[in-house]
Amino acid sequence: IKTEEEFLRDYEETRRETDPNFGSFSIFKNKRNEKLQLMVKEKIVGSKDEVYALLSKCEARGKIKGQNVAPLVEVCCTPLKQLCSTSFRVLIGHEMHDYTLERLLRQRKTYTKQGAPTFSEDDCWGIFGDLTRGVRSFEERGVLHGDVQPCNVFVLGDKTLKLVDSCFINGQESAFARRYNELSY
Repeated sequence: IKTEEEFLRDYEETRRETDPNFGSFSIFKNKRNEKLQLMVKEKIVGSKDEVYALLSKCEARGKIKGQNVAPLVEVCCTPLKQLCSTSFRVLIGHEMHDYTLERLLRQRKTYTKQGAPTFSEDDCWGIFGDLTRGVRSFEERGVLHGDVQPCNVFVLGDKTLKLVDSCFINGQESAFARRYNELSY
């Protein structure tokens, strides 16, 4: 776990975005490797116990590795001193890519002519295989992803898919829990 100062030595903020699925987040690029972009979500935590619980969850999920997983790359924690209490600012950075499967499906739906095939059979098997490998990577670490859907899948230029661990991004453990807390979901 880095301090925010250490994090800012390695990364610089390029922009802030708001997305219906991910909410508000910042995009940082690595100063040494410009291809590495992070989607950084800020969490304000009110107590040490909550910080320890969040950091242990980050540690467990940071160990999830796999070709088809967008890994948790950075975690930073900074105490925020206020009058009589201390809260903590936690920055959680996932590997990010600009293109999601949801965006790809919407573009194909919008731009293909009526009757034109959208995906070949090989493409479909590639999608299912990548998603299955991503979910297995979570399962191997004893973590249930719980929210596999097109908006949580990055598409890389070589057609590889990477599954995003959305529980840190939207604040819910699963799509099931999110549905009860966000009626528009």
